[in-house]
Amino acid sequence: MVFLFTEEKPMREKEEAQRLRLMEQELAGLAEHLDQSRLEWRGQLDEMKLEIESLKAFLLERDPQFSGHFSKIKAQVFREKNPEWM
Repeated sequence: MVFLFTEEKPMREKEEAQRLRLMEQELAGLAEHLDQSRLEWRGQLDEMKLEIESLKAFLLERDPQFSGHFSKIKAQVFREKNPEWM
């Protein structure tokens, strides 16, 4: 009986080690996916920032007093809107 116990223990340790390796691989894959997603989100955010700056420049050309109007409108929107509801 002792012989069987000593044989089972190394087998369980091997199985646990294998499961641990698989979990580590899965975690590494998830971390890589997270990094890739973060890069994509940053790229999209940078693109949106450039578009907003382009729109501001365009509106300022069309209306020289746009800056003053924009500040007021922006303050109002910040008070009245929650980005999580949009």
